[in-house]
Amino acid sequence: MEEVLQLVVVFVASLGFSVFFNVHGYRVLINSLGASLVWAVYLLVHGITEDIFISFLTATTVIALICEGLARITRTPTVLMIVPMIVPPLIPGSDLYNTFFNLIKNDMEQFSFYGIRLILEIAAINFGILLAGTLVKLFKYLILNHIAAIRSRYAGDRQQEGENRQHERR
Repeated sequence: MEEVLQLVVVFVASLGFSVFFNVHGYRVLINSLGASLVWAVYLLVHGITEDIFISFLTATTVIALICEGLARITRTPTVLMIVPMIVPPLIPGSDLYNTFFNLIKNDMEQFSFYGIRLILEIAAINFGILLAGTLVKLFKYLILNHIAAIRSRYAGDRQQEGENRQHERR
């Protein structure tokens, strides 16, 4: 039940972020559902691995791949999809607060603990977005090269047919 409440809160938070980023229409709903999906993936992976880095990386990569596709379908800049979907559920606000709180308190052990955790979470978010963008570009490159190869073979076959017809006419 607690997880469902978390998903609802993430949905509402993403609504606010979408409005802040001046997103209109059905895209607001897409962003909010995407943010809930990010948190659901995070909870699922974190329940399996209990590793924060892997959980953040997986959730970010999954949603960034979805954002890349949705951005093309809805003809929206990717950043207007990715930011409202990733920021509300995944930005580690409590760890940022605890890092600086312990720095001010001069508790270096807790400062180090939360600081390293914060760096891992932010790195996982960045790597996830980078990985998704790279995978999309690699996929497009492979698909476009495959299509170009098919076209060149088809064009070569048609050219060969034309030469055969000319040869038959002689």
